[in-house]
Amino acid sequence: MGRGPARAKAKAKLPVAGTSRKHEGSRERQLEKRLAEALAQQTATSEILRVISRAQTDVQPVFDTIAESALGLLGAWSVLVLLFDGVLLHLGATRGGLPDSERYQRERFPMRLRPDHLLARCILERAPQQDPDALADPDPAHRAIARRRGFAAFLTVPMLRGGEAVGEIVVTRAVAGPFVDSEIALLQTFADQAVIAIQNARLFREIEDKSRQLEASTRPGSTCCPSSTTSSTSPRSRPGGWSWNWRTSTCRPPSTTR
Repeated sequence: MGRGPARAKAKAKLPVAGTSRKHEGSRERQLEKRLAEALAQQTATSEILRVISRAQTDVQPVFDTIAESALGLLGAWSVLVLLFDGVLLHLGATRGGLPDSERYQRERFPMRLRPDHLLARCILERAPQQDPDALADPDPAHRAIARRRGFAAFLTVPMLRGGEAVGEIVVTRAVAGPFVDSEIALLQTFADQAVIAIQNARLFREIEDKSRQLEASTRPGSTCCPSSTTSSTSPRSRPGGWSWNWRTSTCRPPSTTR
């Protein structure tokens, strides 16, 4: 008779042990998921750095790789890489979205900054901007664009060089909801890598320019500063690629290079 309560207590504890094992299993799955995400992010950033090391003066492959990586790792609906020349935003790369997205974005850019738009605020405030529910945006024009282009959440982070914005990366999602700090940080890492690519392109072109000047100056009958050499204040470009404007220190597409 005295053992009955003890057995009852023992039986009452069994569900607790089962719940504990279930909780441990859930924690293990969450840890495995975080480890897989971290590995995927590390792989993506390493791949971007590899592309940067091989791109030299052509930054387009870097922009394309960044857009593809952001699309996959952030579960994005669409991604834009934009370059800012001090006046206009230019399209660097685009991925995802509706089937006509690339044509739509190339017709939309270059564009001037609109003070009431998150794209402009990102550049002017040099800080990430997001709209977790674009379909409920107070501006009817913004709501219309989100509905027409199929996205419900919006995030943009600046590409900063020396404290100044030289572009931004825009990510949208098809489902409303805020972007968490870790996602914003990852996108900012991609933006920093884009700036590294732009700086590398500038340095490589400086070396190319000086090499041409040196080669020209050593030719028989040449002057020390040959007139055939392009001034360092002029924009230089590669056929089919972006150009670096030495005077403004900005990256521009061939169609807008002057």
